[in-house]
Amino acid sequence: MERFIPIFILIPFVGFLINAIISNRDEVRLTQVTFLMLAVQFISVTIFTVLWLLSGEPYIYNKWLVLLNLENMELYVDFIFDEITAVYLMVGAFIAFLITTYSRNYLHREPGFKRFFTTILFFYLGYNVIVLSGNLTTIFIGWEIVGISSFLLVAFYRNRYIPVKNAVKIFSIYRLGDVVLILAMWLSHQMWHSNVSLYNYEDQVSVIEIIQHHPWISTGFVFCIFIVSAIKSAQFPFSAWLPRAMEGPTPSSAIFYSSLAVHLGILVLLRTYPFWINVEGMKEVIIILGSFSFLFSSIVAVIQPSIKGQIAYTAIAQIGIMAIEVALGWHLLALIHFASHAMLRSYQLLISPSIVAYAIRNQFFEFKKVKPPRLPRILRNSLNSIYILSLNEWYLDRFMYYLVWGPFKRMGQLLQRIPVGWVKWSSLILVVTIPAISISARKGWISLDLNWASPTIMGLALLFILRTFSERDRLLYAWYKIACFHIFIMSSFILNGISFYHLTFYFIGIVASYFLGHFTMNTIRKKEQYISLSGYQGHCYEYPMTEFWFFVSCLGLMGFPITSAFIGIDLLMNNVRNDQFVLLILLLICLLVNGLTMIRMYTRIFLGPHVKTYHTQARKST
Repeated sequence: MERFIPIFILIPFVGFLINAIISNRDEVRLTQVTFLMLAVQFISVTIFTVLWLLSGEPYIYNKWLVLLNLENMELYVDFIFDEITAVYLMVGAFIAFLITTYSRNYLHREPGFKRFFTTILFFYLGYNVIVLSGNLTTIFIGWEIVGISSFLLVAFYRNRYIPVKNAVKIFSIYRLGDVVLILAMWLSHQMWHSNVSLYNYEDQVSVIEIIQHHPWISTGFVFCIFIVSAIKSAQFPFSAWLPRAMEGPTPSSAIFYSSLAVHLGILVLLRTYPFWINVEGMKEVIIILGSFSFLFSSIVAVIQPSIKGQIAYTAIAQIGIMAIEVALGWHLLALIHFASHAMLRSYQLLISPSIVAYAIRNQFFEFKKVKPPRLPRILRNSLNSIYILSLNEWYLDRFMYYLVWGPFKRMGQLLQRIPVGWVKWSSLILVVTIPAISISARKGWISLDLNWASPTIMGLALLFILRTFSERDRLLYAWYKIACFHIFIMSSFILNGISFYHLTFYFIGIVASYFLGHFTMNTIRKKEQYISLSGYQGHCYEYPMTEFWFFVSCLGLMGFPITSAFIGIDLLMNNVRNDQFVLLILLLICLLVNGLTMIRMYTRIFLGPHVKTYHTQARKST
């Protein structure tokens, strides 16, 4: 049976490719392909699950594709099918088919009709990869696909300011989760000294031995898993992004943020449960955080003024309860809870427009004034304070901005004070001298203390990407600094002793993506007099193909799994030793800021209200 598992990945992928070549105006063909692929998927999953149940529910493992096979590590894609996979696949196939059926009339004659259905199939591909994944590398591939799909669907109404702004905010939170997952993969490799599959966690003797030999590393690994799960499922303190994700179309909100994607954090907890349950105190941490998320979200949901906000926070509360169920070992109950909750929230979101219309009419014709209860002054003031805090979602969004993203922005703005001429000449000198010094030290021609030389060059790369992150004017100048950033990263790892063969994977993917982006930027600059990064330009309307290829180049430069740079980043992380803490932190921050910079440049150039006045514009207040 294991040889049939990759079919569940190939079906949505084939549908995605077919939809990509169909004309934008052919709505009938687009919906037919989507319905057919999702119907075939649902029937295939149903038949396979029935046969699996009849055969006694065996634990199925399939090592499908080896990406790279080296002496000290092996990167591969593998799949697992068990009761967790069966429930998530069945619920996902059923809900995806129903919601796309609903979307045909809901999005009829929308300018982004093709874009919506193609992105939904792309998301469903990533969802299936995560659900079937047998190791952290496979989870990360699906994680990246789901994150990009989420960004595209939240920014679906790309001529409006607020959806595009919220899409960038949501991607920034997702990118933080990506970096933490990369750190979890590195910590796992430090414990096992190989790329282990999740089924290895079932061997409790080996797991306990690993935890006893690496107590601090195993604790850090478990905390990374918890953070990744909390980010994906919008648990406290990452709850504020979920209501903002509702800016997209109602069907995408239903399939993403109430039924499928938001429950993937629980899937990660279930998959890694045999490991973290053996780490002392982790069970109690999950229960406490789940309880706090439930209480916090339940209070905020009551106060929310919009129906989508209410549904978002009630979903967060229920997912907190699911986390508690997983921690207590009630996995069957958690799976039943997930399936029923996903169906309920999808139904609530899909009928929310009708409920809003009914509520408005009912309030207009049958308005009844409610008299406030008489309460002691202290209690009344306390309730009013809780009300205001809940209305502002306890300022979690501002808290994340000032604590996480604010320092990066302020550092970038501080670096912007350095004169452009100084930066240009110094960068030209550094781009030539630093690789030469790195190679010379590697060959033994000069002597350097590698304990500080490699982190110093990585810190220089961080300074360059921070300045690019805050760039607001010069487009090609910002693109040039991105090249410097990647050159410094490669130079740092040349000093650190990475194999030139391993570095080639990163180099080829980055160079190909960089020149593709440079070509697309030159194409649009020849047609437009001035392109700035100070605001949203909205050039996607007049240059859709240029926008597409620039987006592909940005994905490649941030390490999305479409080029060899994805494998290269894994090899870079594998080259960091467990005593190089400073280098590790600097590299992770560089990957985080680089991803935000790429998405920021793409949105500033191609999304948002168009700079030309003869295009329809939506102001910030809309």
